[in-house]
Amino acid sequence: KNLEPSSSLTSMYSQNFETRFFSIGWDIIDPRNDYEYVDSSEIKNNKYISGFNVDIYKNFGDLTGQNGISNGEKVFSSSGIKGNSVEYTIPENEDCRNYSVQVTLVDFTGNRSDALLTTQNPEPVFLISSSGIDKGRFYCSYQKPTGSQGEDTSNGMQSLTVYNFTGLESGTFPGVEKSERSFVSSNGEVSIELTPGSANYLMSIASDKYSSGSAGGFFQPQEYYTGVGFSGYAGDPKKPMPIDFFPEFTTLTGERISGADAYLYSYQINYDKTSSLTSTYYSITGTGQTTGSVSGYSGSILFDSGKLFSSEDDTYDESGLYIYDNSISFQSGFYTGELTDVQVITGEGFTGSGTYGSGAGTYWSEGFPKYTGYKQTGQDGFVTSGGIYSYGYFDSNENTFKCATYEEIKSGAFEPSGIYSMPKNDPNSYEIQYHCGPNFQKTYEQSASFLNYMGRMPAVILNKSQFNKIIEMQSGIGWVGLRRNKVSLITDMFSETFDNQSFFESLSLNEESSREISIINSSGNQEDSFLEVSDVGQDWCWVNSSGSEIYKYAGSGYEKSRIADMSLCIKRNKDGKVIYETGVSALAPRMKIQEIVAESGDQSLTLNYEFEKEYYISGGTNYNIVQMGIYGGEEEDFPLDQNNLIENVYLNEVYNAESLQSQVSINITGLQNVPEYFKMIPYDTIGSGFAADINELVGGGGIKTSSRDQITIVSLDELAATNQNCIEVDYKFAHPSDPVVTFGLNYTGDKNDDIAYIGAMIAGRPSRSSVRFVLTDAPPSTGYALNIRSFNQ
Repeated sequence: KNLEPSSSLTSMYSQNFETRFFSIGWDIIDPRNDYEYVDSSEIKNNKYISGFNVDIYKNFGDLTGQNGISNGEKVFSSSGIKGNSVEYTIPENEDCRNYSVQVTLVDFTGNRSDALLTTQNPEPVFLISSSGIDKGRFYCSYQKPTGSQGEDTSNGMQSLTVYNFTGLESGTFPGVEKSERSFVSSNGEVSIELTPGSANYLMSIASDKYSSGSAGGFFQPQEYYTGVGFSGYAGDPKKPMPIDFFPEFTTLTGERISGADAYLYSYQINYDKTSSLTSTYYSITGTGQTTGSVSGYSGSILFDSGKLFSSEDDTYDESGLYIYDNSISFQSGFYTGELTDVQVITGEGFTGSGTYGSGAGTYWSEGFPKYTGYKQTGQDGFVTSGGIYSYGYFDSNENTFKCATYEEIKSGAFEPSGIYSMPKNDPNSYEIQYHCGPNFQKTYEQSASFLNYMGRMPAVILNKSQFNKIIEMQSGIGWVGLRRNKVSLITDMFSETFDNQSFFESLSLNEESSREISIINSSGNQEDSFLEVSDVGQDWCWVNSSGSEIYKYAGSGYEKSRIADMSLCIKRNKDGKVIYETGVSALAPRMKIQEIVAESGDQSLTLNYEFEKEYYISGGTNYNIVQMGIYGGEEEDFPLDQNNLIENVYLNEVYNAESLQSQVSINITGLQNVPEYFKMIPYDTIGSGFAADINELVGGGGIKTSSRDQITIVSLDELAATNQNCIEVDYKFAHPSDPVVTFGLNYTGDKNDDIAYIGAMIAGRPSRSSVRFVLTDAPPSTGYALNIRSFNQ
């Protein structure tokens, strides 16, 4: 029966495809008696039916009936079919969800009758229940929708794929092949990293057993507006929403610890430090000798630099700590020691086994650095045999540095396996590499020349981070930029390996100086280069490829810094772009005392003090100061010199280094003259702080120290000279309370002199600081004295 396109009887099925196999069947109705032919054999034997034509179309949207045929794309066609069924397999690369089938019956007269079927595979759907961003990741929870009876209405959804883009095309999502990354979820949870330093766009595609649905996404919400002549929602609900993610340090502080022997930097970050999308680099400069190399280099030499997060960081932590060693202990590890002539080889004409650095730092292997081989007596006096040690290298088996002579290298006694390098003329670089192979297994000069051709130079190890990097590499024995005496390279490599090898084999470096070089290659062409030679002196130093720049002498350090500036940058790994920069200073200013309370003890003085800033963090070894110098004098403006130094108290030895230091005590029993005026100077590991006038800070006037029992001897010669019989005696120390006083008079002059008897008595009540005496007569001559004992019961 022919049906109009608009007929309600047009067949349309909604079904969730689970396979790519169509099995299409049909029945026939006899127009004479409405008898329905179902069996295939009946249809084949019917003399009125010539056969069937079947056409399959893929269509789009909600098309049904004749519309699905007229607007579809034919993908299958077969004619002359005798039975009442046909099969069709959807190609694997085809993701169309809607198909229309037209079956045409042709009878014996040529008349035709059409039947139309549309089958639609509805796209899987889902609902977003929550979403958010944390630490640079987008999180989303989704669920399958349900009907009124709790039935699954997701159209067979199986999984959800989320794609991350950093740009749109014509205002909408590009193809999935242009996504930065994707994440497939089948458990209701999505987590995907956002590209740092970019606006991110997220596209979502749900999938069922058959294929994927249409591209969706996270879109900008419409906003409700009201105004003259208008009210309602505005905006495009299908416009993708940009999701910004910019990594940064949200908190960054710097504090001195360990008496300024170190600086503690604390920070918080808003991104995952274990992410492979970013790298965080730091560098530290300060107020010490931080800029300029020994010679030739105009840039800054950093205290420290490298990656803030090591490869061992396998968990996310938004807060962290970094400690910079301000004690310069790393530099001392390269100390080259005292030059020593060791006489261990005996025999005719031998006077020793050469020279080496006795007491060298811990980063040198035992017995290094060496300077010369043994000395042998000859016709021309002492002749050095075994060569001059001029080449430094890193031994990865011991993680120490050693050195070699040119003769050892040329003879094959020392076989380097490669060379460590960094970008040319960038001594602060953390990007250290190791090179091996024929071009890097010979002399230093050959290896450095090839590096120079590559835009790199032998690695210089100026800070602990760089040293740790070559240890972590575990690559092999290799040259580094640790040199002395003449340093050489050729500026342009020759085109043929043979010419390069021949040239380096023919060098006699002790006799070379900078010069032009020309060779004729195997093609008969002339090639020009230049031999650059620099003499860097007798001391071991870190240099570039040719020695034209000396970055630092081995073992030399910077001054300890009172300000250490930390700079930070976050780089995006995919393009190396710096997407965030910041910095902070850690300060160790000279300590200044702002308040003192003085407590006088039994022939001692205890000083309780407070600083303008404590620089103390609970729970760590971070004492404020290491030493307190106490000075005393009899006048208010006494000078701070060695003659007035009472004691240097080393506080980190006397007091608990893990508690706040705010007190110092001194014993003044042995002082010949007990001062009334005091000053104190605090010291940290860098140097002295500001001098504090103790008398001024406690309110002015002198400070009397106390003793419970003391002897005071007073000469009466002044009374004899002035013909007086009264005297006020000050105790050497103050008493904690009014004392009991006993006394006696004695004569210390010549026993043959006429001695007069004199009596004395105490006038009034003895005080904590003095007692007054009245004599029966003024002393007739010098030599008379009062012996006074004052004590507290």
